[in-house]
Amino acid sequence: MTIGAVAVLPIEGTKTEAIHVWSAIGIFFLTLQLYIYGSWITSEDFAPVNPGPDTIPGYTANMAIFFQVFNVLLAIGVITWAVRSCRREGHITVALLFVFAWLATFWVDPLANYFRLVYTYNSHMVNFGSWANFIPGWVMPNGHLIAEPLIFNIGAYMSIVPLLCIFYAWIMRKAKARWPGIGMVGLIGVCFLAAALGDLIIEGAWVRMGLYVFSGSVHSWSLWGGEWFQFPLYNSILWGGVQTVAASLWYFRDDKGQTFVEVGSDQISSPARRNFLRFAAIAGLLNIAYVLYAIAMGIISFQMDTTPALPSYLSNGICGSETAYPCPGPDVHVPLRNSGPMQ
Repeated sequence: MTIGAVAVLPIEGTKTEAIHVWSAIGIFFLTLQLYIYGSWITSEDFAPVNPGPDTIPGYTANMAIFFQVFNVLLAIGVITWAVRSCRREGHITVALLFVFAWLATFWVDPLANYFRLVYTYNSHMVNFGSWANFIPGWVMPNGHLIAEPLIFNIGAYMSIVPLLCIFYAWIMRKAKARWPGIGMVGLIGVCFLAAALGDLIIEGAWVRMGLYVFSGSVHSWSLWGGEWFQFPLYNSILWGGVQTVAASLWYFRDDKGQTFVEVGSDQISSPARRNFLRFAAIAGLLNIAYVLYAIAMGIISFQMDTTPALPSYLSNGICGSETAYPCPGPDVHVPLRNSGPMQ
């Protein structure tokens, strides 16, 4: 381009900067999770969590079965759609990378419980405990008893989560058509409102079904605060922010169809290396967004009110009167898993 009579030439080497920076971040997170998963799978922590003596209501049991099956079937459908997009375009598309990049964030799922128990799952769903204890520096005792529902969550991370982000990007496109002068900030704001509301509806419903619970929350910032099915509104705000980042990544692409983290990838000659770095770059951004969510939830956990009574298949022996550790509350110190019980 020119400014006046002076030609301003592009600086050599800057076009590949984005892909290399973001892919390096992604490779770091990919390496970290391989270490975490490997350590977990080869340990004694890799075992199903005992649901305990309490009887699960028939409705909750049926919903647990339904959504495990539904999430997997939907994931198969989404992967099929993404693969077909690759065949149609003749190259690996953003759609396929986006779906698998979300799966590459799964390791973050228990991270909000780093210091204190924030949420846990129904242990009647298929699980082998949790890899939490192998996350570097993990503090909360009994992290291995967070019953990560593998079928439910792997299915969701490869279907519902990316599909919602694509849907929110569609909302941005509709908003742009309705208000042509809205601008980037306005579009992101519309997306955020939609994402926060969507999370409130979907996760709120899953919590009421008893598939998982936010066992620790600030009651005054939650719906039904103090009940076992309490739902913290700040979760929808924070998770809505994560999905806004992902939806914006999907929506704001250049004329080549590239997201901003992929810029420069067309200069990489090897198709295999190029596609791996594209995947790693997208995974890097999604991991950062998700880790920031977990950090924020962990900070808020220091303000928790008293943990409500939970059935055994939701408390899972992580804390409470049947364990060596009291559940989080205003007068409960943060226990350290390597320092013995604290009262």
